Amino acid sequence: MLSRPDIRERDKNGHLKAGIRLPGWDYCKPWFYMITLVVKRRRPILGEIRDGAFAPSPLGEAVARAWQNLGHVFPDVEPGPFAVMPEHFHGIIRVRERLSSPLGEVIRSFKIACTKTNLALVPPFEIDGSTTFWFPGFYDTILFRKGQLRAMVRYVRRNAARRWAVMQNPDLFKVTRAISLSDVLPGAAHVLPGAAPAPDDAQNALGKTIDAVGNAFLLESPNKMLVQVSRRASPVDIENKVNEALLFGARGGVVVSGCISPGEQAVARAVREASQPLIVIVPRGFGPYFKPSGPYFDACAAGKLLMLSPFPQIGKNDRLTRERCFGINAVAAAICGEAPSTIRYCGSQPDLALRH
Repeated sequence: MLSRPDIRERDKNGHLKAGIRLPGWDYCKPWFYMITLVVKRRRPILGEIRDGAFAPSPLGEAVARAWQNLGHVFPDVEPGPFAVMPEHFHGIIRVRERLSSPLGEVIRSFKIACTKTNLALVPPFEIDGSTTFWFPGFYDTILFRKGQLRAMVRYVRRNAARRWAVMQNPDLFKVTRAISLSDVLPGAAHVLPGAAPAPDDAQNALGKTIDAVGNAFLLESPNKMLVQVSRRASPVDIENKVNEALLFGARGGVVVSGCISPGEQAVARAVREASQPLIVIVPRGFGPYFKPSGPYFDACAAGKLLMLSPFPQIGKNDRLTRERCFGINAVAAAICGEAPSTIRYCGSQPDLALRH
């Protein structure tokens, strides 16, 4: 199965720039894609969310019809599951036969069709003299990985339900920024013992502020379990740590982890699947439009998740530095009131990249 190197151009916040395609990829050849379009200025002109479902405006209905008709206009493509939302659109599309022009021409035609045949439905201020009310360009996800198509179909079909959950629990999904670290981490004062200067990222993590998404009340739990698992841990070590964490959570405790190593990720996954409380230190920061996705979304909606990050946002394929890994582990330790010298790793000695 192919893996996709994400080397597309990003803006200063780490978001992909609309209209920038994957270099070297042939957008004419048969494949599956997930397409995202955004309304100019993100105005909610396509409908609204009511009681967990999307209620389209007349313009939203017209967008749906245009997508469903796309296969008649372009016989070599097959429009699949889609979601019209108040201010954006997701659609899964299959290129069945090789196209004479890149997929971008199909999407451009769709965007123009949404507007030209429905000018009476488009608020005048949305067009600004152009041929479409959509933001220029589009975002694409090329579905490479096994199971990715199924996951994207589920994502699209649950779009309105997720938005409703956010509307009903806004505080659980809002990024709270620049919280004083000393206000939330009881162990921050002794995480870096001694006079030796900390690496820059760790110093930033422990000396300044932190951003948060989710249920902040989890920090008040008196029973927290720090999970740090060496990359050299055996499958038996990892299974034992998973069982230990699940037992701890079943007794009302909160598991805390940076989820860096495969073993730590396995523990976090088991805790989520058991609907037990979890605090995760996010290594890549939160962008301006960040919200939890997939199983993290469900855990957040249930009040079982708190995500913390002491770092500015970086891209998903940017390398995690030794300093940033140190900062992640230091913050996790501080939440549990521990210093690095007291941390007990599961498995053999921790990797050099994770050591103090």
